[in-house]
Amino acid sequence: MELKHLGDSKSSYAVETDKFDPTLLDIIERKPIREEWGIKGHEFVGYDVWHAYETTFLTEKGVPVAGTLKIVVPAFTTHIVESKSLKLYLNSFDMCKMGTTVKEATENFEQQVAWDLGKILCCTIHVHFFTDKTVTRNVFGLYTDLYDIVDPDTFEVTDYKSETNHLKWVEQANASQNIEVYSNVLRSRCRHTKQKDTGTAFIKLRAEGGYIQMRTILQQIISLREQNEFHEPCCEKLFCDIRKISGVKELMVALLYARRGGIDINPVRVTSSNFLPKFFGNENILVSKTFGQ
Repeated sequence: MELKHLGDSKSSYAVETDKFDPTLLDIIERKPIREEWGIKGHEFVGYDVWHAYETTFLTEKGVPVAGTLKIVVPAFTTHIVESKSLKLYLNSFDMCKMGTTVKEATENFEQQVAWDLGKILCCTIHVHFFTDKTVTRNVFGLYTDLYDIVDPDTFEVTDYKSETNHLKWVEQANASQNIEVYSNVLRSRCRHTKQKDTGTAFIKLRAEGGYIQMRTILQQIISLREQNEFHEPCCEKLFCDIRKISGVKELMVALLYARRGGIDINPVRVTSSNFLPKFFGNENILVSKTFGQ
């Protein structure tokens, strides 16, 4: 698909208008990327959470309002928004007068963004604008760093392009596994620009009849390191790789990427809605950043 802005150095970030412009938004179809890895899209539920940290607009008196915009996009949408186009679109609000008061301007801004994104993605999009007075929450609780479980000096890594499924399942009749782990070594690369994307991977799972060796979970995360793909497909691939193990009954994979160009993208995929992390998908609650972000 030909994209209007991605990888185009001539596509300026400069704001030269006082009119917001939804025609700047560009979308990418999920299906072709999923088909490359044999993913249908019915294997999970979830959402993509975006944080735009450089959001700003004006009141009618020309007073700037600045903060963070949280956007929640359901995983069932047929398309995703291309990130550079979203930044250009949000930048187009910088000099726009959105309302007579800060409250009114904020409400008008939220409604406009939700409408424009909902129209291009053909679904309901939830957004909320936060100021720096907002208290953030850590929604992933007491997850354990995989490097505290697996000694990184005890194994070797050679696969950085997801060429192998490294996950090792140990069958054990009466065994069960309940884990909540994370790793700050998450890294992949943009499908088009090849720029690196880093962040934190969170995995929560419940398994019966055996267990997955923890070292191999870490190896599977590391194998994304040179994978040239968007954030959302990377999350779905890791999810589906783990879900293929028959003993896994419930699973959550969340890839919380660091901000690039003032925006971060955080895809979350789960086996069922009751396994979704609390508050994370609630547009009215701003969550704290991870160390990897």
